[in-house]
Parts: sequence; structure tokens; C-alpha cells
Amino acid sequence: MNEPAQDLSEINVTPLVDVMLVLLVIFIVTVPVMRLSIPVDLPQSQAGPLKETPHRIDV
Repeated sequence: MNEPAQDLSEINVTPLVDVMLVLLVIFIVTVPVMRLSIPVDLPQSQAGPLKETPHRIDV
């Protein structure tokens, strides 16, 4: 009677290890790519800030 309960308590960790290794490889590959950057000269606006009129509600 003890054997079925013992079989249920064992957890197969092989898929967990596979997923963790894949995540580790993805992390190792993406971190150096994120550190590389290209400087971009963004154009400056000639117009001033937009003036918003306050919304007026009469009750």
C-alpha cells in the first residue's frame, strides 16, 4: 500500500532543469545585446509647449 503514495511524492526535476537552462542561455545572450547602444541625435522642436485650456463644467 505504501508504493502508490511513494510514486506520487517523487517529482521529476528534469523538465525544470531544462527550462532553467534555457532561461539562463537566453539571459546570457540578451544581456550583452542590451548593453550595446547606438547614439542617436534627436531633432529639437521649434514650437513651444502646447497651451491647454481648462475644461469648464457648469452645473
